[in-house]
Amino acid sequence: MTDEEILKSLRTGDQQALAVLYERDHDKFVDDLRKQYGVDKTLASDLFIESLIKLEKQVRQGGFAKSYDGGIPGWLYTVGKNEYLMQARKEAKAQVLKIPGPEEWEEEDHFAEDEQKILIPKVRAALDKMGDPCRKLLTLFYLEGLSYDRILLIMNNYANMDVVKKEKYRCLNRLRGIFFR
Repeated sequence: MTDEEILKSLRTGDQQALAVLYERDHDKFVDDLRKQYGVDKTLASDLFIESLIKLEKQVRQGGFAKSYDGGIPGWLYTVGKNEYLMQARKEAKAQVLKIPGPEEWEEEDHFAEDEQKILIPKVRAALDKMGDPCRKLLTLFYLEGLSYDRILLIMNNYANMDVVKKEKYRCLNRLRGIFFR
């Protein structure tokens, strides 16, 4: 089947078109994602399935651009790649700067006792120098694990979630500057 025939079949709800896409594009998608980003085979396969679902939804809603460079296989790869990169960014962001909370200070064994004696007061001092809005924002995000939308509701002094994200980024950079002086 050509891409145009597949799109026509998807518009009419023909599930056979998805089977054809799976047979035709799955292995190349998985291989390319594994080579380019080192994704394991199971995750790459899951991303392919997610991409197929998104394609079907786009086509049924009339939002798929027929003129997309690379045709359907290129579109599927782009969607899968972007989903993987978004997941990887979320995981990396969670690891950027994990400041231990008071309940963890006594129990954490990540640092030697001497290092803890130096690190804990330095983290506290850095947070104290931040001022209330930044301290509160970083505490809510990193220590309490709240999402941006929850922080927006709690703090009330930001226009929207994008402003919260930018402010958190600015505050985190400021904290790093104070902490690593």
